[in-house]
Amino acid sequence: MFTLFSSQRHSYGVIPLREHAGAIECLLINQKDPQRVEYWTFPKGTPEKGETGMETAIRETKEEVGVSFEEIDDGFSYDDTYSFTVGFTRIDKVVTYYIGRVLPGEIVVQQKEVHEARWLPLSEAREKITKVHARAIIDAIQMRLHDSRLFAPKSV
Repeated sequence: MFTLFSSQRHSYGVIPLREHAGAIECLLINQKDPQRVEYWTFPKGTPEKGETGMETAIRETKEEVGVSFEEIDDGFSYDDTYSFTVGFTRIDKVVTYYIGRVLPGEIVVQQKEVHEARWLPLSEAREKITKVHARAIIDAIQMRLHDSRLFAPKSV
């Protein structure tokens, strides 16, 4: 593909996690995009003026799927780097993801940007996610959960 221009973009998201029926599940969204392509991914978005990456991640996840977090693992972040072309512009994108345990509640999808959202066990989410390179994010989450306090038994 021939390109005339290039652009760099950075987005942020918190990957919602929960424990359900003895398994850890993550929330995937069926994302709408301007090119009318649907794909399964994680909630994410771009910063507003003055926001930190974490603030952006929390806000965007809340806006896209209506969830709030009981706890976010401050020892985990994953930078997903990829490129794509829109018209004659090559876009180099970095998405920084965090992981967090959600508070109980309903999912409320933002109809403008999201077709649907679905809780899936991590192994099923790995297969469902559209972009093959994003499967490494789920692999990283599975490794991190061994050391994360997100789902550690609560001490009394």
